Formats: sequence, structure tokens, C-alpha cells
Amino acid sequence: MHLANLHPLALASGLAGFESDWVYVGAGSEVSQLAPDGSVSRAIATIPADAGPITGLCFDTAAEFAHELLVLTAGGPVYGV
Repeated sequence: MHLANLHPLALASGLAGFESDWVYVGAGSEVSQLAPDGSVSRAIATIPADAGPITGLCFDTAAEFAHELLVLTAGGPVYGV
């Protein structure tokens, strides 16, 4: 599968201000937030384009990174949202 076709997802558990059951989606260099019922979709972050496309999303449930949404990229950098 080509990285351009990959859209990583993460489901919020309600930690650090991320509302429970909202879905976070990575597409290209943008992270979007989707309401549980699909009624709301909005971009919440844009990762620098030179980092490459977003390849993974996960929530820091252990508080090692202040419960941030961690954004992994093809170029190597990891960002916290």
C-alpha cells in the first residue's frame, strides 16, 4: 500500500481535553477531528509538509507525553498535538 493512501485513526478516551469517542484521522499533513455521530469534521493541526505524510496516530495514555495525541510521520519526526 502506498503511504498516500494510508489514513491512520485514533479514538479519544477522554484524556487531556480530547472528548471521549471522537475519532482523529491523519491525511497527508493534516489531522482532523470527527464527532462520534459523524456530524462534525474539522482540521485541528497541520504538520510541516517536509516531515512527510502522517503514518500513525496514537494517544499517550501513560502520560509520558502529557496525554497528547502523538503524530508519526514518514520522514521520522513525531509531533504532539
